[in-house]
Amino acid sequence: MASKGRRLKELITSPRTLVTPRVYDGYSARLTQHFGFKSGSITGAGTSESRLGWADRGVMGLDENVNNARRLVDCCDLLLRADADTG
Repeated sequence: MASKGRRLKELITSPRTLVTPRVYDGYSARLTQHFGFKSGSITGAGTSESRLGWADRGVMGLDENVNNARRLVDCCDLLLRADADTG
């Protein structure tokens, strides 16, 4: 079986439209998976707002964003892509 990275790349480069709902916590990730999506996008804004109650204004650092991404990977089988613009 191909790695998760390879499978995500195949989805992204496919001529078919790829819908990737935004996920920010275990609940949103599991709902996305439950409804049949193959991938999701971890947002900095969603992570910041769900964990700290603040908009994504650069308050969270790299460690917090990476740890949240790891938790999401551990709780679902989705192929996940994370933005890293301010984290």
